[in-house]
Amino acid sequence: MSPVIATIIIVAIAIAISIAAALWYSGTASSFQKVEKVSMSVYAEPGAQQGTFLIGIQMRNQGTRDTTIDGIYLNGKPFWDANVTRISFNIENVTQSLPLQVFLPIGKTAQVEADLGSEYRAGTSVEVKLVTVAGNEITQIAYLP
Repeated sequence: MSPVIATIIIVAIAIAISIAAALWYSGTASSFQKVEKVSMSVYAEPGAQQGTFLIGIQMRNQGTRDTTIDGIYLNGKPFWDANVTRISFNIENVTQSLPLQVFLPIGKTAQVEADLGSEYRAGTSVEVKLVTVAGNEITQIAYLP
């Protein structure tokens, strides 16, 4: 290999390393490594009226970026089609503008409670699935008492 080609290769490697170091130093490289991680726990309890049930969903953003829950599904159906008679959202210190999407900042916890209608029976299970705008799905099973 000629000395000119070797010098060009060494200069190209040095430029690539300096660009990578500059991106790392400025934090640009770390922005590509942000992770969406939402944990969820669910519970079921008897509802306020005889023969009804309440499903509680607690979700927490444990990732390194804010996330938005785009869908809440019960037994594969969006909650508004799943015989839910009432739903409430409570997100700590976060104003929600649209109840169909839940904005969940890093480290925040959200509570969702849904009163189930008469089609649900004691002793059965309800699959609860959250879908984020990034397409991630989190699924848990709640057993109706």
